[in-house]
Amino acid sequence: MSSTRQQRALRAVEKLKELAREGPAAERPVYLRRMAELYRRGGMLAEARKVLDRLLAADPLDLKALLALAGVLVEAGEPERALSISRSLQSTMPGLEETYLLELKCLEAMDRPQEIVRALAAYLGRFPDRHRARLDLAGWLEALGRPGSALREYRTLIETGYRPAGIHERMGALYLRAGDLPLALKSLTEAERLAPGKARVREAIARILYEQKSYPAALDAARKLDAVAPPDSFPARRLLARAALQCREYELAVVAYESLVEAQPESQALRREYAEALFFNGDLRDSAAEYRRVLQVDPKDGLAHFRLGEVLRQGYFLEEAEAEYRTAQLLMPSSPLPFERLGDMALAARRHHQAVGAYLRWMMLEPGNPEVHARLGRAYRMLHELENARKHLARAEELGAGSAALFYERVLLERACGQNREARQYARRTLDAGPDARVRALVEHELREMDREEHEARERAAQPPPTSPPPQQWRKLA
Repeated sequence: MSSTRQQRALRAVEKLKELAREGPAAERPVYLRRMAELYRRGGMLAEARKVLDRLLAADPLDLKALLALAGVLVEAGEPERALSISRSLQSTMPGLEETYLLELKCLEAMDRPQEIVRALAAYLGRFPDRHRARLDLAGWLEALGRPGSALREYRTLIETGYRPAGIHERMGALYLRAGDLPLALKSLTEAERLAPGKARVREAIARILYEQKSYPAALDAARKLDAVAPPDSFPARRLLARAALQCREYELAVVAYESLVEAQPESQALRREYAEALFFNGDLRDSAAEYRRVLQVDPKDGLAHFRLGEVLRQGYFLEEAEAEYRTAQLLMPSSPLPFERLGDMALAARRHHQAVGAYLRWMMLEPGNPEVHARLGRAYRMLHELENARKHLARAEELGAGSAALFYERVLLERACGQNREARQYARRTLDAGPDARVRALVEHELREMDREEHEARERAAQPPPTSPPPQQWRKLA
């Protein structure tokens, strides 16, 4: 306590002493209580206690003096004695609000959170309209790891019309911690409406929308966040970059990732995401360069090898791409991605046995994936192993595949087996599945070919069989 404040308090006390000496005796307790308060404010707790002891010696039931003494005891580091006074007063005067407030002050000084919660609940049971106390109770419940109870208190506050700044934000944070994203989003959106422009709230909204895969809304929220966040805010800029990537706004994603990589050049995860954004933006050379930088730091990053293979394949560097896929296959033996790509590349190059081998490895990892069975069926058909092709194509259908491409593959298989009737059935199913223009044209071509073959077969059947010459003609010839 500053000496100036103490001197001011002492001067005021001297005036009160004069008033107490000269004034009527009935007003003396008022002056003494005022003197004790001035001593307390001036930090002279011992003097304050002496004055209050004089008051209580004259009148042990002086309620105001008892409350003042308890307050001085708390400040003097004796909250246990103050708590005893408070509870004694509560038992004799249960409706006195000051005793509850004093008890809370004592418990806070003693750092007893569980008892504080019970005391606040008792206080609110008698004075339910004390909104500030309910807000404190919610905060303590939250600190004690009881989010459900805290949320109940917050909802009670809102129902009674008390909506201080931040209450919806706190509720949103609790819902978020509990994993209830819809309610968290609702609370945070209300917090943004009531107090727009808080970066913390906008960041939470953008994260929830991104987690819910509402990417356009997440991008909009990330833009709003970027407008209020500091220029070097890493979370805000990364959210913007990721949402832009998901919304296929690749130029925006590239610009955002550029600033992130400049800020944290050592982050491998950032470089991978930046390389991916460059790839989708069509900057294949820069994308490959970023993946190679990642691999310089960690040559055993299988996913980076695979992604580099994707970039090289897109740029038609097929041998280099295949080499990257094979490296990824060795580094990620439990991932189906490299085997899928190796099978596709072998199939495109008409290395059908290699394609079957790669697809079989893929099938071992994902036996329930209908796509791998569809690819195997196609590869076996090209190898003219028609029974194996039929088995895998049928398995793809059993697993729920119903694409036009799969049905068209069955058309080709049935045609290769000479089963035009079944081929026609699958041709109809292909057309019903809504194929693209290329597949539609191919199916219609197969249908025309089947029509032509059947027409030729009918014509041949309608012609009379060749007859042998009469016997006499044979004799003449002989």
